[in-house]
Amino acid sequence: MRLYFESLGVPYLFLRENLISVIQEKIPEGKPGCSLCSRLRRGYLYKTAKENHFNKIALGHHANDALETLFLNLFYSGRLAAMAPRMLAEDGNTVIRPLIYAEEEEIALISARLAIPIMGCSLCPVERNRERERIKIWMREEGKRNPYFLASARRALSRLEPRHLWDNRFYEPGDEPLP
Repeated sequence: MRLYFESLGVPYLFLRENLISVIQEKIPEGKPGCSLCSRLRRGYLYKTAKENHFNKIALGHHANDALETLFLNLFYSGRLAAMAPRMLAEDGNTVIRPLIYAEEEEIALISARLAIPIMGCSLCPVERNRERERIKIWMREEGKRNPYFLASARRALSRLEPRHLWDNRFYEPGDEPLP
């Protein structure tokens, strides 16, 4: 990555933090550490952005990442949440995801044609059989079975119908669903 940025003359900053030891200390053996790793990485990014007076943090998440996150949250965290294209973080940082509407395959093809290196979570040295990888495989298999699966799931991210869910924050008093 460094060589690529230098070849373009783009200033860059690489953060080196010992996430592995923190994850291994906090997460029991055999349990996935993806969620903690994600929170730690975001924390370091937000902190570095604030220290350097950056006004935006651009992340490389794509549509498949958003869907994987949606299903991970649904199946493992009990909530309906994915990734917004633009969001104001709690600490005031603005996070943008300029690739969020593009599919992973499209990005890989374009990156290969333009010789842009891709760095992903597959570099994780802590664990190989993560929930995200299982979701990714499930999505791929479901996409083979149902050719409309991914397009339909992506469309659902922008067509929320809160009154059809059980979250009482979206109901008028007395109109809540039964407990």
